[in-house]
Amino acid sequence: DAGGFSSSASMSSFTSPSPSSFSSSATSSFGTTKANQRDSGTRKAFLGTRTKLIDTEEDAGDGQARSPPSSGIRPSQSLQSFASSPPSSSLAHSSMSAFPPSSSSSSSSMMSSSVSMNSFLDAENNDSIVQNKKQTRTVLENFLRGKRPDMNELISRGILSTEGNIDGITFAKKNYFGDKTELIGMPLNELLEAVPGRDIPFLVDQCVTYIRRNAMTLHGVFRVSPNQQELSRLRALYKTPLEVIDLERKVKDPHVVAGLLKTFLSSLPEPLFPFTLYTPLVSSFEKLFDQENPQALIAEYRILLRLIPKAQAPLVKFLFQFLYELQQHSEKNMMTPSNLGIVFGPNLIKPEKQTQDTMLNMTNRDVISFLVTHFHGLWG
Repeated sequence: DAGGFSSSASMSSFTSPSPSSFSSSATSSFGTTKANQRDSGTRKAFLGTRTKLIDTEEDAGDGQARSPPSSGIRPSQSLQSFASSPPSSSLAHSSMSAFPPSSSSSSSSMMSSSVSMNSFLDAENNDSIVQNKKQTRTVLENFLRGKRPDMNELISRGILSTEGNIDGITFAKKNYFGDKTELIGMPLNELLEAVPGRDIPFLVDQCVTYIRRNAMTLHGVFRVSPNQQELSRLRALYKTPLEVIDLERKVKDPHVVAGLLKTFLSSLPEPLFPFTLYTPLVSSFEKLFDQENPQALIAEYRILLRLIPKAQAPLVKFLFQFLYELQQHSEKNMMTPSNLGIVFGPNLIKPEKQTQDTMLNMTNRDVISFLVTHFHGLWG
């Protein structure tokens, strides 16, 4: 009996767990469950940290990675630590909170994530390069296939100018806006003969009248470049010497009207002062100009002005009277006689054949300035 009791007690103690052992088993099972939950969360957090570390290493411009995130895991040790140091039971809480229990699967997952991220970035870069190549090819194909504006469109948009004289060919006379002859570029005598009884062409009269009403105090009038597209459109309206345009309704910017008047004067085949007067006007100024005593030069110029053809003499006087009135507002418009000489000198007084000496000689500007300043003494 004693033996049986002992054996029974032994079996009872073997088969029936004591309260302490049950508590230990429950605690162990509960701890294992919590550890597994922590493992799952830690693995996700680690993969996110590893992705950030990979991005940090790839984005470093100078070849050195920036400081790692606050988790304290360095890129060079992360995989080695997981491969060589599996968690032990004595460090369950500490190791489980920092490392996943399966180091090999974590390493494979991280390597796969890194490879997939690099592949995605490479594919994105390749798509961008291909797209840029396609756009460049499209632009070149359109250019080579002739999808470009023609000459008329370039002129109407103000990109190409029809003014100028090269090798004796006056391009201003060619009409790009229709079948009619363009007014600007016609010889002055023909233009005046086309309208009997008028000494001043309609275009000049209208431009001067408009500026007198709207731009006598405009800053930089005749010096500020107008919008070339608007200037080309206005110029195209003047087809014949009989054209009368309502500039008040057609034009919003006075600089465009001033630009049209300059264009008209510069496009004359022979300037307002005939070629034969270029040398006398320039040489007389160089010999006789005296700022303190201008009477000698005024007397000389009065003689020379009589040599201007009678048909265009009224136009010369009309223009210089207007320029004299304009310079009286020079405090506001900044158009002093000197500045007016810079603007109109090369267009009104020039030789028939340009040479290096005549191109470097700026006396024609001084002549215009003198004529404006002493208008009343010369034409009074």
